[in-house]
Amino acid sequence: MIDVDPEIVEICKKRVIDHIKRVKFFYNKLVEAGIIPEKDIDFARIAKHDADKLEPYNLKRQACRFTKTGTVTSEQKEAANDVIREHIKKNPHHSEFWGAPSDDQFSTNIDCTKTPDTYMYELAADWMATAEERGTKCMDWYNKHVGKRWIYNEHQCDILKKCINLLDKYQGPKRDYGLSYLSPGQMNKAIKEKKMEVEYAKSLLTEHGYKVILKESASIRDAIQDAYPELDYVVDNEGEAQGSARFCDGDGHYVQVDKVDDAYNVMVWQGKNVIEDDTVDSIEGVVDFIGQYFN
Repeated sequence: MIDVDPEIVEICKKRVIDHIKRVKFFYNKLVEAGIIPEKDIDFARIAKHDADKLEPYNLKRQACRFTKTGTVTSEQKEAANDVIREHIKKNPHHSEFWGAPSDDQFSTNIDCTKTPDTYMYELAADWMATAEERGTKCMDWYNKHVGKRWIYNEHQCDILKKCINLLDKYQGPKRDYGLSYLSPGQMNKAIKEKKMEVEYAKSLLTEHGYKVILKESASIRDAIQDAYPELDYVVDNEGEAQGSARFCDGDGHYVQVDKVDDAYNVMVWQGKNVIEDDTVDSIEGVVDFIGQYFN
């Protein structure tokens, strides 16, 4: 059995219930505004949104994503990943349901164009509820992931943008449940507390078996090699960085850094899939970004 603090399970239950309530709230606002065509309105389905998360076994595994101490066991990480994967496979309001391999919730460039419109409206309400909880902007999430992680057609993008723009004015305050949230960037809190010192980030990278793969610019390679001398690099026979390499190491992750004009594109890979990417304007930004995505 998974060992989870009962208090955390109860807090997680409250969080899930709060989230479901807000999804219903935002969905109702879309209906009231006349944005959802009558044929696509499904109150019965919305009433059951994320209901599987409240099943006792699933709730306990969901609770593995939260902690008071900032750390979890490998068993808890595995349980949390399993319940996320199962939830996505069962719930068609998730984009991965329509396009990702059944055993992989971390794919990128997922073709979601088969998603029926009725689920796009539920997805928008779900995104808004999550943004509200985290105190972030839903359109920022859209801009970061649509066209990269999830591929929608123009009509679907129009639905999402129209919904997000309408719902933005209804977004409430961020909610604090007194727990640390352990995403793939579970080290983020500890790294921020240490103000992202290069030596600390370097020790974490090497400890977790990451590789940094550099592309098209010896200056990037040299700069990061100064910061991370113990790391393994993938280079071609001439000593220049090889941009098309796809390698796994340690726990199955690696990092790719590409120089793009005056910025740096950083991608965190798990196996053959990009699980996160961003563009930063400095080597220090590269260090910060990489440090957020340890498992």
